[in-house]
Amino acid sequence: MRTVLPRMGDQPIKVRFDYLTKEGPSRLLFSPAPHTDNRYADFPRGEYLAAFTEAVESRDNHGRDLMVLMIETLLKVRNISPESIIRWVEKTPDNAYCIHRIQEHFPDAKIIVMMRDPRGKFAAHLDLMRKSGQNFAAFNNIRNWLQTAALLKGADPLPKNMHVVRFEELLTNPESVLRDVCAFLEIPYDPVVLSPTKAGESWGGNSASLNTFRAINPEPVDRWKKMMSPSEIAWVELHCTREMRRLGYIPMSSGGFYWGWFARFPEERLAAYIKARWYSLRELLTHRFSRSAENYP
Repeated sequence: MRTVLPRMGDQPIKVRFDYLTKEGPSRLLFSPAPHTDNRYADFPRGEYLAAFTEAVESRDNHGRDLMVLMIETLLKVRNISPESIIRWVEKTPDNAYCIHRIQEHFPDAKIIVMMRDPRGKFAAHLDLMRKSGQNFAAFNNIRNWLQTAALLKGADPLPKNMHVVRFEELLTNPESVLRDVCAFLEIPYDPVVLSPTKAGESWGGNSASLNTFRAINPEPVDRWKKMMSPSEIAWVELHCTREMRRLGYIPMSSGGFYWGWFARFPEERLAAYIKARWYSLRELLTHRFSRSAENYP
């Protein structure tokens, strides 16, 4: 939705196929390298690649959506009947960049939007970058939050197929929030939703702080207050104050421009620093990213 359709929609099918199987995140489904998660160690990557290649090259599938073919091929390889599938679930923050595109291609999809205090979101990302030693992109996290906030803009009520979950409410009052989620999805509430699982086994979560949990834990709600410096908080609020106030988050600063804007985060490489400040200026001058929820390819 974010890469193939907007950037490669007019490209030959071979170009899109190569991207999906060799370059994009989906390449992990086809790579001969073993998966880092042992619960997926037995996934038949070679068989899946061969079957997907055959499906793409078949004349019967000419003009069909490659993602649909990937799903159909997955079911075939796993010997699963399509009629046995109740629903498909897909989760990634990148969906915030292309909600309208998702709705266009899957008009019956139910969309759950997770909204979090941008300072908490930024702190979690910064903590992960520090612990993992990865290059820090100071504006990517801001952009994602602004475009998620843009989904909730306007006087019109949300579409019936969209439901907002507040991260803070989920962690402090999980049963009530998840009862509402189940009602939105039209499935019976079951206490099992309070105990996260992955591949059918108990799961400690994918916390950006690399912590593991046995249950939903309210501790991350205010973690940013202990983690972030005044300058880091000011960086977030510089871009997000207007939308924060609209969504009920109280800023700690004026949200105005400050000289620390020029400072480089210790985790930022030079190229990432230049790119982040360029995108920051575009947002401050034009409100480009907070204006629309749709991705700019």
